[in-house]
This record gives sequence, C-alpha cells and structure tokens, in this order.
Amino acid sequence: MLRSKLSAVISAIVMLAAGVLLFLFPGESLVIAARVLGGAVLLYGVVGVISYLLAESADRSYLKLVFYILIGLVGAAILITPGFIIDIFPILVGILIVISGIDTIVTCFAVKRAGGSMGLLLVLGLITLALGALIIANPFKVQATLVRIIGAVLVYGGVVDIIEVIKSRKLPKAGEETIAVDNA
Repeated sequence: MLRSKLSAVISAIVMLAAGVLLFLFPGESLVIAARVLGGAVLLYGVVGVISYLLAESADRSYLKLVFYILIGLVGAAILITPGFIIDIFPILVGILIVISGIDTIVTCFAVKRAGGSMGLLLVLGLITLALGALIIANPFKVQATLVRIIGAVLVYGGVVDIIEVIKSRKLPKAGEETIAVDNA
C-alpha cells in the first residue's frame, strides 16, 4: 500500500467532509477554500521575507527576497480576488481525484500479489480515475453544478479510500513474507 492506513483514513474523512461541504454550499465553500489558500500563500511569503531579513548576510540572496515578496503578493491577490483560484479549483481537484484513482489501482495490484481479489478495487480505481478525468475535461461548465459534482465525487472517493483500507488490511507489512488475504 502506498500510504499508511492512518493517513488513508484521515484522507478519506477529509475527502468526505470536503465533499459534503462542496455539495451543500458550493459557492461559499470555494470562496473559503480560495481565501484559506491565499492566506497560507501570503503567510509563506511573509515568513520567507522575515527569514531573509534575519539570516546571516552570507546566506542572503536577493533572488530569494524577490521570490518571497512575489509569493506574498500572489497570496494577497488571492485573498483580495479569490475568483481566479475558484476558476482553476475544479481542475486542481480533478487532478487530485485522478491521482487517488491511480493510487487505488496500484493498491489493487498489491492486493492481488498478496493473493487477494483485485476486482472491486480495480473497478473503483478506474471509476475514480474516469471521474477525475471528466472533471478536468469540463471544468468551467456550470460552476455550481460542477462543484456539487466534485463534492459528490469527493464523497465517493472518501468511501473508496475507506473500502481500500478495509480490503488491504491484511497486506504484508515490511519484512513479512506470507499472509492470509480475504478474497471477498
């Protein structure tokens, strides 16, 4: 399994919660997500500038200072006008869903190598991959509907991740040679 079981469960819970919020409150959720991202980027830029100013003169590079200032300005721009990030948000989520589908497909082959049944995970992984690709292919059609679809797909992805953890619970740990795998 590519991820630890704990991180997979946490990821699934976050996906479920984000999916429900996006489905129920599409416009508000996107503005909040964009502003949180803008705040984080702005904070990164400010911390970078402060670190630059506190660094020894031998460690200072004007290029680093310019980089951190630009990052801070991007963060401020996102905070002030979150519309741009909202426009590319569906594409970013689609990419993350495609990655999740690929991870599920990779896990299904690990389950098969361990003697388990890969059918369900393969189908779920392929569906996840296709849904992510669908979102990437049509990101700007009816924003609220798309955001609700993204929310539903995130809920689906969270459920798939939980099934993945359950189905792969008997995969061998590092150093183990043989295990019994549930073929159900």
